[in-house]
Amino acid sequence: MKKQLSYLYLSVRDLVTPLKESMASLEGLEYLFHKYGWEIELDEEGFENLKPALVLKEPLEKFIDAVDLLMDKPQEEEIGFSDLEVLIDQGNALIKLIANLEVDSLSDFKVPLKDPEFWADIADHLFNDLLVTYIQIHKPIAHALLQFLGVIRYEEVNSLTPFRTAYTRVVVDWDQLVKSVTNPLQAFNAYYHWNQKNQDFDHRQFLRNLHRSLESLKVQSHVTVPSNDFLSNTAFNPSTTYNIEEEVMELYIPFLYGMYLTDRALVELGLSFTPIPKNGSGPPFGLLLRPISRGAIGQEVKLNENLKLDWKLVADTSNLLQIKFYPDSVHFESNEINAGAAFGFHSTFTGPHYIFGSKNTTHLRLEQFSIEFKILGTPSDPEIQLIFRIYGNPGLNATIVIDESDNFLQETVAKKPIEAGFSPEIIWSNKSGITFNGSVSLDTVIGLNKEVAGITFESLYFSLSAGKNADSPKSTSMNLALAVSGNLGPVNFRVEKIGFSLEVNPFTRQQLQEQAFDKPSLVFGNLGLDLDFLPPKGIGILVKSDILTGGGFLELDPGSHRYSGVLALKLALEKRDIGLVAVGMIETRLPNAEKGFSMLISISVYFSPAIPLAFGFNLYAVGGLVGIHRTMNVDILRERIRNG
Repeated sequence: MKKQLSYLYLSVRDLVTPLKESMASLEGLEYLFHKYGWEIELDEEGFENLKPALVLKEPLEKFIDAVDLLMDKPQEEEIGFSDLEVLIDQGNALIKLIANLEVDSLSDFKVPLKDPEFWADIADHLFNDLLVTYIQIHKPIAHALLQFLGVIRYEEVNSLTPFRTAYTRVVVDWDQLVKSVTNPLQAFNAYYHWNQKNQDFDHRQFLRNLHRSLESLKVQSHVTVPSNDFLSNTAFNPSTTYNIEEEVMELYIPFLYGMYLTDRALVELGLSFTPIPKNGSGPPFGLLLRPISRGAIGQEVKLNENLKLDWKLVADTSNLLQIKFYPDSVHFESNEINAGAAFGFHSTFTGPHYIFGSKNTTHLRLEQFSIEFKILGTPSDPEIQLIFRIYGNPGLNATIVIDESDNFLQETVAKKPIEAGFSPEIIWSNKSGITFNGSVSLDTVIGLNKEVAGITFESLYFSLSAGKNADSPKSTSMNLALAVSGNLGPVNFRVEKIGFSLEVNPFTRQQLQEQAFDKPSLVFGNLGLDLDFLPPKGIGILVKSDILTGGGFLELDPGSHRYSGVLALKLALEKRDIGLVAVGMIETRLPNAEKGFSMLISISVYFSPAIPLAFGFNLYAVGGLVGIHRTMNVDILRERIRNG
C-alpha cells in the first residue's frame, strides 16, 4: 500500500513539474501566459518581483523536492507512514493552490498582472493543461483514446479584448468521460452524430480526432482531399444541396513507401478512411475503409548506341477491397485491379540525325523519336495504345538554304535559311481511334530593302508556332514584323522586329457554349482571332554632328522579362570633351517567380583633358551605380581585384 501511494505522488510530481519549469525563467512564464491566450511581455525586474509574489512557487518546489528525496532512498530502506503523511499534506495543499492561484501585492504590478481576473483565468486553464500534458507524455494510449472519445478536446479561441491573442484551449470534458465509461457506444454516437436523427454525421471532427489520436501514438497520418482513384471509383449522384467532392476529406495512414531508383521500382502500402453518403449523394452517412497498395517497376535495356528498349509494369489494388461501415450495416465490396504495361523503343542520338542533307545545306533533321505500346485500365475493360512521337526542340526540322536557290529567290528573299519545325505525335487507341497531337513551327526572314519617304524597310519577319492559349491547346500563333531604319537630321535610327501577332484558336462546341469570349472575338464559326501589337525587340540610334556624337541601343525582351540598354555620347566643347556612358537593366520577374522588379544602372562621365582641382589633383571621371533589389558578390570582386 505504501509503495502504491509513493508511485501515486510520484505521478503528481510528474504532473506539476512542467509548471515548475515554466516559472523558473522569464521566457517560460511568458510562454505559459501566451499558451493561455495572453500577450504579455515581462522584463527582468518585473519577473524578479513576480517570483516571490507567486504563492504557488514555494510549495511547488518543496513538494517536488520531497518526492525526489523519497524516491532517492535505497531500496532496502522502507518508506515510512510519516514520509507519506508529509507528502499527502504537501500534495493536497499544492492542488488547492493550483486550483485557486493567488499572487501577493497585486497593486505593485501593471495591468493585466494586477487584475485578480487575470490570475483567475490562468488558474482556470492550468489544471486541465497540466493534466492533459501529463497524460500525453506518460500515458499516450489513454491520451489517444480520450481524444477520440471527445473527453480531451482542443478548441480554437479568438479574443478581441486587450492583451489577448488567439490560442488553442485544452478542455477536459468530465461529463463526456462519465458517458464514455458507462456507455461508450452511446457516447460515441452522440458526440459524432452517428446515426442521430436530424443531425448529419460530424465527419470532419471524426477525421480530425482520429488524426490527433494517431499522432499521440506516434503513427503517421494526414488528412487530405480525396484521392483521384477514390473519386473515380466511387459512384456519386449529383446533389444540388451538398457537393461531397468539395466537402469530404480523406484520412490516409501510410505503412510503407519505398522508392528504388536503381530498379526503377515504387511500392506504397497504407490504409484510407473516407466518409461516404448512403446512396451516392447527400451528406456523409458512413465510412469507407480501403487498404491501399500500389506498385510499379521498370527497366531500360540499351540495344545499341542509338536505340534503347524501355518497359514498365504498374498495378493498383486500392479498390480491390472496400469495407463500408454504416450505422445499421457493414458492406464488403470488391472491384477490379487497375494495371498497366508498357514497352517502347526510344532513340538515343547524341546529336542531330540528318535524314538527308547536312548542317550547312538544305536538310531534314531528326532530334529524337519513340514508338510505344501500352495496355491500360482493368482486365475487363482494357485500353490498348500505340504511340509514335518525334520530340526535341523541334523534333523534326526542315531547313532550306537560299544560297542553293536560283537568282530570283536569292535577290528577293533574305540570305537567312527558311526553317520549319515539327514535333508530331500520333496515337492509336482501340477506344478513341487515331489522334494527332504535337506542334508546328516556321521561322523565316524576307529581305525587302525598300525605301519609302526616307524610311528603309530592311526585312520582313514571319513566324508560325504553337499558340499561348491554355484553353485551346491546338491554337496557332502567327507573327509578322518589320526591321526599319532611317534618319532624322544628324540622328540615324533602326527599329528591330515591330509588327503584329495573330493567334488563331479553334474552340470546341462545349467551349463555345460555356465561355463568353470577349477576347479574342469569334469569327469563322469556331475560330477565334486575337490580334495584338508586337512591340519592337530593339531600338538603336546613332548621332553624328559637330558637337555631339555617339549612339545607343535598347533591347526589349518581354518573354524573358528583361529590358536592357546602353548609351555612349561625346560632347565636344571648346576647352574639353565630355563623355557619357550609361548601362541599365530592368528585370520584371524576381527569382522563384516572385512578384516585383530589379534594376541596375551604371553611369560614368569622362573629361578630356581632366579638370584640375586643388593641391595638384585632377578629375578625370565620375560615376555612379544604382541597384534596386540587386545584390553584390563582394568575394568575387575582391578576387578579381587581387588577380588584376
